[in-house]
Amino acid sequence: MLKVFLKSNLPPIYTLACQFRALSKGELRYRASGAYLATDDRQLLENVIIPYFASRDDLSKILFVGCEWFTKHYEKAFKHKEYWTIDREPFNARYGSKKKHIIDALENLDKYCDAGYFDLIIANGVVGFGINTSETAEKAFQQCWRCLRSEGLLFLGWNDVSEFKPFMLEEIQSLDQFAPYNFPPFATARYATKTRLKHVFSFFMKAAKAGSNFSKP
Repeated sequence: MLKVFLKSNLPPIYTLACQFRALSKGELRYRASGAYLATDDRQLLENVIIPYFASRDDLSKILFVGCEWFTKHYEKAFKHKEYWTIDREPFNARYGSKKKHIIDALENLDKYCDAGYFDLIIANGVVGFGINTSETAEKAFQQCWRCLRSEGLLFLGWNDVSEFKPFMLEEIQSLDQFAPYNFPPFATARYATKTRLKHVFSFFMKAAKAGSNFSKP
């Protein structure tokens, strides 16, 4: 109830409360641009993955899925791109793109763009945090397939622990439409971190050759 009250009536206090929680876990750091989340997987995302995508001229239309206080500054990283964000919760619009933010679920993406519109979709930390059932996942990733151009990229970050993996990603048929994409900085399509939550980065391409990259060697 307190969380709902703060979100509705005192948004800045809510954000500070979230940051204090991260601080108490040793996961908060500060720099000139403000507070940021300093988990190992988040640092890989911000220091390796996002800069790589931002540097590519062929990735100009980008959708970032799920907004929070620690993702707000990503708009600056993609300042030379057409940067969209989407989050089902109206409150989180304050953390999204200033120009192109969608208040809705990913599974309804086709209401807002044409087929083949995006070059890149980033969905890090949404499995178990919004995409909570296999049925929702099937619809959400089917929308990603529809709304990505040919050879467009889907980047998926997820926790490989039962607490935050409410269904088997390996069984999601809409993901099987994608081909594995070997992400150059990691030289693999599936990068498993050694973090507490066993965060995994999976990279996909909308290509003619399909096949899941969830299977382990």
